[in-house]
Amino acid sequence: MKKIIPIIFCSFLLSPVNIQAQVCNTVAIMNVKGKWTTTAENIVYPDNTFSSTQYNQLRTRLDKIAVLFKEAYPQPVGMEAAWYRSIRGNSLVEKGPVPYQFNALYKSWYCNQNLHKLMLGTETNTWSNV
Repeated sequence: MKKIIPIIFCSFLLSPVNIQAQVCNTVAIMNVKGKWTTTAENIVYPDNTFSSTQYNQLRTRLDKIAVLFKEAYPQPVGMEAAWYRSIRGNSLVEKGPVPYQFNALYKSWYCNQNLHKLMLGTETNTWSNV
């Protein structure tokens, strides 16, 4: 009896198991309900003459743009949306405006044919810049 138990156990482990693979097609992708996330700010070479209160005004303005985007597309379908603020460089004129931008990127879900499951893409060609 003691010899039979390991044999039964091994045959159970090695027998084909009916594992149901995740449905991986366009319909499954479009059923993924995405969400909006905020990523880190992109502040590069900030203007030294621009005060912190002025930066706060820019952040508030960019946040309002983000609200508009979220209201227009509240739940991304088949993708994940992320946005961030970008304040880059110096003013072209002394004490003038500083370049700033709202950036949104949309990473799409795709079917990995080797793993037979849905996966989120790590790069995107789909952007919105304001």
